[in-house]
Parts: sequence; C-alpha cells; structure tokens
Amino acid sequence: MSIRHRSIAVALAGLLAFAAGSVAAQPFAARQQTHGASVLDARTTGPLILVRLPFGTYAVDVAWNGAHRQTTVEIGEQQQHLRLEFPGSRDAR
Repeated sequence: MSIRHRSIAVALAGLLAFAAGSVAAQPFAARQQTHGASVLDARTTGPLILVRLPFGTYAVDVAWNGAHRQTTVEIGEQQQHLRLEFPGSRDAR
C-alpha cells in the first residue's frame, strides 16, 4: 500500500520585511498530531511555503520577530491553503 501525499501552500501574511529581503530565515515546523513526530523542521526565507506531506493531521508552527503562530491542518483529498497572520499585515484584524 502506497502512502498518499498532498501539497499544501502556507502563506505568511504581514511579513512585509520578507519582501524587502531584510529578514533572516525564520523557523517553520510541521508535526504529525497522532504521533507528535516532527515531519518538517526547516527555515523559510519568504512569505510562501510549499510543502508535500502524507495524509494526516498536522500542527504547523511558525515564528517571526517574536510572534508565534500555530494552527492545525488536515491533509487529505481536498487542496489546502493556509494563511497565518503576523503583525504588520494589512488584513490583520
């Protein structure tokens, strides 16, 4: 039986300094909820992250300039697009 995967796009809203290229790479992690195993522990240098993960439920963590965002996402048949808001976002409410 093969393991099914799906690509996911994660947009980091409000990271205006990324566009200017003045921010060092920031931590980005995805952990599988059922096992707590880290499946991705990386650094991102831009406001868009494309990740391919096996089907399952994941906790996604991102830190930037003292702010931390975490969300849970279910990877399955439906295409997923996450948007995590950070300070400085024009859309932040």
